[in-house]
Amino acid sequence: MKKHSYLSVSAILLLVYSIFSFAGDRPSTDTVVPTRSGLVQGTLVEEFDVIAYKGIPYARPPTGDLRWKAPQDPESWEGIRDASEFGSRCHQGRGGSEDCLYLNVWQPQSQYQGHDDDDDDERDDDDHRLLPVFFYIHGGSNTGGSGDGSWYTVAKNYNALVVSINYRVGVMGWFSHPSLKTDNRIDDSGNYGLLDQVKALQWVKRNIRRFGGDPRNVTIAGASAGAQNVSYLMHTPLAKNLFHKAIMESNYPGIRPVAAATKSSKQALYNLLVGDGLAVDTPAAKTLADGMSNDEIRDYLYGKTAAEIRDVYWNGYWGSINWGDFYRDDIVSGNAWVPPPMVQKSANRPEFVYTIGDGYVLPDNISFADFSNGNGFPKPTVIGTTKNENNAWNAYWPYNFEQGKSLETLVDEAINDGGPSWLLDFLATMGDSPAEFMANYKFGTELIDELNNYLGAQNLARNLSQAKPRIPVYVYRFDWGSDANKEYKIPFEDAWKFYVGAPHVAEADFFWQRFEGLADGGTVENGYQYTADNFDGRLKLSHAARAYLNEFIHNRSGKIRHSKEQPVKWKRWKKNRERMIVFDADYDTLDVHMDSDDINRTPQELYEAHLAHPNENVRDFIEYYVMWSWHYNWYPNRSNQADPFDTSPGPNAVFDPLDP
Repeated sequence: MKKHSYLSVSAILLLVYSIFSFAGDRPSTDTVVPTRSGLVQGTLVEEFDVIAYKGIPYARPPTGDLRWKAPQDPESWEGIRDASEFGSRCHQGRGGSEDCLYLNVWQPQSQYQGHDDDDDDERDDDDHRLLPVFFYIHGGSNTGGSGDGSWYTVAKNYNALVVSINYRVGVMGWFSHPSLKTDNRIDDSGNYGLLDQVKALQWVKRNIRRFGGDPRNVTIAGASAGAQNVSYLMHTPLAKNLFHKAIMESNYPGIRPVAAATKSSKQALYNLLVGDGLAVDTPAAKTLADGMSNDEIRDYLYGKTAAEIRDVYWNGYWGSINWGDFYRDDIVSGNAWVPPPMVQKSANRPEFVYTIGDGYVLPDNISFADFSNGNGFPKPTVIGTTKNENNAWNAYWPYNFEQGKSLETLVDEAINDGGPSWLLDFLATMGDSPAEFMANYKFGTELIDELNNYLGAQNLARNLSQAKPRIPVYVYRFDWGSDANKEYKIPFEDAWKFYVGAPHVAEADFFWQRFEGLADGGTVENGYQYTADNFDGRLKLSHAARAYLNEFIHNRSGKIRHSKEQPVKWKRWKKNRERMIVFDADYDTLDVHMDSDDINRTPQELYEAHLAHPNENVRDFIEYYVMWSWHYNWYPNRSNQADPFDTSPGPNAVFDPLDP
């Protein structure tokens, strides 16, 4: 009998749409697009003239046996998939699901007709009509967040295909227990959240042209943990050929050793065994675990819900954040004050270790993703920080500003151990008079900010420009809200400038137009400093930033060519000419300029400067936040780490948690 083959209805539809999707200039007002897995239908938002495709699966759900495994290709589906709603965010303290590997595409209905300055004889004739791809990775300490935000304005204003993603966070995204090892290096890496991002980039390479995007012009970007992940993607060979440019905002690019991840996962197992009543305490749990086979431990861990595993870590709300290796008596004993997070920490709670230097997905010979020692794959880069990065952590005062408290009131509360926040309690050790308190606080925060700016931007730019001098590298510092001599017309402005200034990730609202059209609004975190009085200055600064970033995103070479919309030419950071652009404005006047003088001191110089301060409380204040942010142990004579710049976990960390 002669055999016949038949195409399903969905396969026929996919074939038809594949043929006609390139007839004429895509994209059109047709909201159905074929992907490799099936058809998706988006929603046209006429206000922005943008079609949104939400909740597109880029991998199979990492559930069941696929938990703690590298992501797999998505399954195909029949018919047309409704893409009008976001997929579930990944499991975290604020809800979510393990079935979460979805991405979103925002497709503007205009077409980029500009020239291309990258001579590529192999590109198709239609490529000049394809839009650049802006691939955004959310932040949230790699323990929370999602790709659910609204990107209509960015897609429209930047005339780019915007892709945002969910990726596994917390211990579902980074976990490395010896019993889970399978001799498959990618599955055994422990870096599942990062592998999700690689998988999403693979999806873009295979599918984005069908949305009108240019797979040869992909810019990855992120802020905070998102910027960290960008730097890690620039260090893994798995992503080397999946993107072309990078933007890193407020970056913290640390890499942790496998030993720290192993220690953490063991302690998590012990806590689970105790919580289930299978052991009375940690020593008994260790004895029990030592007698279990790898298969028994694996089955036990896989039998636990994500919430049960998350909750054995320190902070269940965010997911699992804790810097456990440094919470030791040899550090905190003798302190003039003990930081409240140390008091809040429960005994035997493991550290959340992410971005693990496993030697396959990420290098195992560096502590920072900083392109040192020949590591990494340099690409055209925009990188920067805010002027007061640290102030988001040690002086975040929304309650006080909402209550309308003046600088004098806040300083008085800090000195006199008052106010509603634990922050005020420990700041009471910083000085006995307003003048002494303000001088000491200013010294400490500025030194920490300088270290953050060095490690988060300037040192990376230095290594990038030395490793590959011909690639364009652009460095910025975002100052809005920090200049004592400017008038911003922020409520209780003196208090804002002193305690907050330009804090961590403040630039994101301006770069991506999050407050455009809102005279007195912005993000939930920062909205109270945005007023109708300073709207003109903010909008001018936002438009100026866009004029630069738009050039970077659209040009395949990553060059930012000067245009009349740009206040000054943004000059590259070069090996023999280090310089950055400074973004600022007052309430109605733009201030954007190049600066080659305000280059940060090295960590060694900053370490010596902090040791020279006569006030022990100020030194403790600095040492704690340096340790918390960067895992540099600056506590002199209180640790077995003699080198204050050694970010490895030290002898204690490689042993079992029960060891002294």
